[in-house]
Amino acid sequence: MARRNYLVEGLSGAGKSSVYEELIRRGYKAVSTDRVWAYYADPDTGLPGGPIHHDNWMWDRKKAVSELESPEPEVLFVCGSSRNRDHFLPHFTKVLNLRIDNDTMRRRLYARTADDWDVEPGEIERVLELNRSGEKPAGAIDVDATQPLNQVVAGRGPGCSITGPIWRGSRAHVNRCHRGVHVRWSPAVARASRQSSANSVAHPSVQLTHLS
Repeated sequence: MARRNYLVEGLSGAGKSSVYEELIRRGYKAVSTDRVWAYYADPDTGLPGGPIHHDNWMWDRKKAVSELESPEPEVLFVCGSSRNRDHFLPHFTKVLNLRIDNDTMRRRLYARTADDWDVEPGEIERVLELNRSGEKPAGAIDVDATQPLNQVVAGRGPGCSITGPIWRGSRAHVNRCHRGVHVRWSPAVARASRQSSANSVAHPSVQLTHLS
């Protein structure tokens, strides 16, 4: 397994594909699950070839696990989401959730063409409702994806970015990016974090560092 797998998660229109392309441009190892793992599953058989619908968008287990358990690279960013996403969360060191407001999401989705995302307007409204509900994996850290792309991927400001918070198991006193803010890491913070993250995929104690 790669030493650190990071899932870059988010609803349709949040910017996962753009983040993937920017990570590749910057020289990081990354996977776009829409391009290599995902398919529309038949509701009865689970095989590819199902109707185009949010609930049928699945990751191929064999392809996903093979890549996630590979010993190389040292750090891998996985950009994408699926309805069976939660089955794969134990493979990830951390989950980063691209978060945008509904107005931004609506504008982005309605600007798409059939080649990008061939769905009916009713499906867009369903995604907007999921966005209002705050849907994301347990323990995921929100990243403000309304910022310029370079800030989303590598921003060093007061909030989180994709390559800013790279986590490693440690008890060192470092600045930790959590829930969109930086806090000073200490034993007391570590204890609180372990309690709040008991059911998440996060490691109980972590160190913030930078890849670049």
